[in-house]
Amino acid sequence: MIYSLRHIKSKFDGSTAAILFTFMIAQICTIIMDSAGFAASAVITFLFMTAQIAIFMIINRRMEIGGQSLDRFCKLMILIAVAMCVYNMIAHWDRFRIVFDLSFGAYGQECRSFLYSNHEFAVYLSIALISAIYLTLSRKMKLRYFIPVFAVMILNLLSTYSRTAMVGFAVSAVLLLFFESKNKTRFIFFTLIVVVAAALALQNNEINDFVMQKVFKGSFASSGSIMDSKRENMYVNEYAVFRESDLLRQIFGYGYSGANAFPGHDAYIHILLTGGLAMFAFFAGIIVFSINQSVIVMRYDRRAGALLLGFQAFALLYMVAQTPILFYSTMDSFFITMICVIIPMYVRNYFAGVPGDAPREPETA
Repeated sequence: MIYSLRHIKSKFDGSTAAILFTFMIAQICTIIMDSAGFAASAVITFLFMTAQIAIFMIINRRMEIGGQSLDRFCKLMILIAVAMCVYNMIAHWDRFRIVFDLSFGAYGQECRSFLYSNHEFAVYLSIALISAIYLTLSRKMKLRYFIPVFAVMILNLLSTYSRTAMVGFAVSAVLLLFFESKNKTRFIFFTLIVVVAAALALQNNEINDFVMQKVFKGSFASSGSIMDSKRENMYVNEYAVFRESDLLRQIFGYGYSGANAFPGHDAYIHILLTGGLAMFAFFAGIIVFSINQSVIVMRYDRRAGALLLGFQAFALLYMVAQTPILFYSTMDSFFITMICVIIPMYVRNYFAGVPGDAPREPETA
């Protein structure tokens, strides 16, 4: 904040100021109406969100992240993830070694390296894996380094047993490879072949048992869904609470403390219960805005734009079964905000120019 105020490059324009002011008024109403009563932590969360939005999206909105800086970010993510993996395999070897041991279930055996939770570990691993694919496609990472690094990170991702992160990574990887492919029809055909081959491989009892017990944590076999029935019922019940609430609760929610009475595990429902439709509309607008930034980047550099869309796809899918919320103050929330909103905005500035300036001509890439 001090740096931003000393090196301010942007000013509030009318529309930006109006949006931020409206958001702040809505959040103040949410805090006042908190069903659990007034809490200082709610004010802190609100002020942190407001400060992040003001600093990253208004004061520093002219910042640029160029191609080399984006590459450095990806390389740094891989380095950090590998360090986490090494620590995990040494400090948690007793858990890591049973990834392929079907005599042990997944619950209670999750690896988290030196982080707070296995899901947080899975987030960094997934982004590092997406980054490794991007750098290899860009010829910034040699194949002889990619293969062992990718294998180590995949094994560690499996050891987290984070279904949400695994699905998010898989979708992001396919998205990145799809836009990289020059022949989209051939890519779709090849993808279908891989899907059929995977389905045939699941006919093998040992492979099937591993996927069901370790990847799906036994939930698919019991409920026919990637998620367990307890979590699905949680989502249904929480949405029912929102749907059956009075009009004021639907607009402004139950408050930051009041929403904590609900178990959570879905960021989107949690936003509805916390700040109602007012808060949900703001976050939906941010998501649409951010995806548009990546689409603009694709006009200038298809691969960089696909990478950003991959980051965003992962973040948005991850929030389906976890509760890191954009602009919140927790470490995983800030990281998700960075890859989903901040980096795409600054990369867009580098390729297309800052909105309001003369637009730059697209280049063939």
